[in-house]
Amino acid sequence: MSLLNSFQKSLKDHHLISKGDTVLIGVSGGSDSMGLLKAFCLIRSEWGLRLIAAHINHKLRKSADRDERFVSDYCQKHSIPLVSRTVSIDLENRSNSIEQKARDKRLKAIFEIARKQHASVLALAHHQDDLAETVLMRAIRGSGLAGLQSMMPKRDFKEARVIRPFLAVSKEEILAFCKEHKVPFRTDPTNRSKKFLRNRIRHELLPLLMSYNPQITRSLAVLAENSAEDYDLLRSEGLKCFKRCLQRSKNPKTVTLKTDKLRKLHPALQKIVLRSAIEELKGDLRRFEQKHILSLQKMLFFKGERPNCVLALPGNICAQKKTDSIVLSIGSKGAGR
Repeated sequence: MSLLNSFQKSLKDHHLISKGDTVLIGVSGGSDSMGLLKAFCLIRSEWGLRLIAAHINHKLRKSADRDERFVSDYCQKHSIPLVSRTVSIDLENRSNSIEQKARDKRLKAIFEIARKQHASVLALAHHQDDLAETVLMRAIRGSGLAGLQSMMPKRDFKEARVIRPFLAVSKEEILAFCKEHKVPFRTDPTNRSKKFLRNRIRHELLPLLMSYNPQITRSLAVLAENSAEDYDLLRSEGLKCFKRCLQRSKNPKTVTLKTDKLRKLHPALQKIVLRSAIEELKGDLRRFEQKHILSLQKMLFFKGERPNCVLALPGNICAQKKTDSIVLSIGSKGAGR
């Protein structure tokens, strides 16, 4: 199956877009995002789409401005509106990796662009190789089932629907597509830097695993798909439990869970209820890892001399253990770590 056919199959099978949608496409200038932009251009008329490109410049590399000009020139040549943003990264604060900081700020900026441009769909160019790398990264870090599902073809956020139509497509296929359609692209030299875990996985671990299974990338993608399917069932049950454990409050900055009901649940459902509480309060689970959920889960069983312990969580969220409840709130005691 050609890349374009696979791309359109993904759009239809996962109901990623509808005719007449305004689609904001994240474009860095690399082969993946340029290939995605071209693929959307090829179906633009058929689907009646309004396409807008978004480019985020972090100024972290000497070539960053040249990348931005490259994307701007291409979009102008092909009559694609482009919105560029310069988003600086605080290199002094090492509480999080530069890679993670850039990802968080880039997503925040691109969601803002989507809102201002009235784009209901945000398209990102992650592909099957990216998916495999992410599964390995999360497995190495001890992720649970929710983490192993990794990237999804579609996720609905309050700001926009995020779609990844290339998840069934390999990097090799994207490069071949760019060559076939004469799509120019820029190469990021940091993609070969061994200081980033993802690059070490890409250039060292995956080639080693391929010696055991030449189809390892596809196998890891299947693992992600199966994890997503299993987690979907668990999450469905977990959301029902969340509603039973939730103690209603008029304060939108607070979520209170009744610990007596929460303790009776299976540990897997406890985790989902806690994750649901964070989503209810924060709107998403960005920056939350398995270790944060486990720390919250331990609070359920604190008694006696520790009835009022406080836990600082990412996103400026504070969790406090009361006698018969756990109260999650957004406030000054939350740590963003």
